[in-house]
Amino acid sequence: MSVTGSEADMSYQNFIRRINDGGFGDPQVTNELRTLLREYKMQNAIVWNPNWGPSLSDDPLEATKMARQLIGELTTKIEQLVRDRRSIRFSITAHNMSVTTSTDAKNIHSCQKCSKQNVSPADVLILSNCGHVVCAEPSCQPGETNVCRVEGCSSSSLPYQIIPGNSWGCVDNNQDATSVTGLGKKFDEVLLLLKDITKAKERCLIFVQQDKHRKDIEHMLKSNGITFLVLDSTPHLSDNLEKFKEQTSELYSVLILKLGDPSSAGW
Repeated sequence: MSVTGSEADMSYQNFIRRINDGGFGDPQVTNELRTLLREYKMQNAIVWNPNWGPSLSDDPLEATKMARQLIGELTTKIEQLVRDRRSIRFSITAHNMSVTTSTDAKNIHSCQKCSKQNVSPADVLILSNCGHVVCAEPSCQPGETNVCRVEGCSSSSLPYQIIPGNSWGCVDNNQDATSVTGLGKKFDEVLLLLKDITKAKERCLIFVQQDKHRKDIEHMLKSNGITFLVLDSTPHLSDNLEKFKEQTSELYSVLILKLGDPSSAGW
């Protein structure tokens, strides 16, 4: 038994080829899918047909219909997996950057494009759309193509999605009585930056890791008359995203996103 019908065969082979060629645009997901394919072939060695794959139907029309439906469903799930992997990768990268810039900024980073080791935070760039870390070498940066150059990654990486490594820092959890915001010096510095940004009629993104920090930032923004929107996995996600992207009479200066939440992927 095998997939019958030339159209079903072609759909299946194109799908397998897309996996093997890294066509989903994420090296981690590509390796995971290749591993799953190898394991499936080993477990089903007796019935596996290297040309057609697993059996679907003896009826060519039914086989074609089933193949298209199955491949469509798998493609949708894989594309969601890519988004999730990128979001998680960015969260891990953000955490690592915060840890290393909070004390003595040890040179523990490496470029995921050229494999250069012991790169200082000041000499790395974080691509927020896919979470990859690259060094400052021109050949490793997205450049005019606006695409991540890490092997196997085809994620877009526009200038505003690239974050310098030395711009990260840890939030001071110890409230300081001398603090302007009452939340610590880090929050004071953030507030000063935001005031400059709003004065210049520009906009920015703020990534937070904990709900407590998000509430503190929201309170700080409200207290200082800075308009903002929150992007999280709620029914209002798409509405808030459109509001922030559009230039309206009521300009939202800040978009708050939570690290690790799928909604923050792509920024």
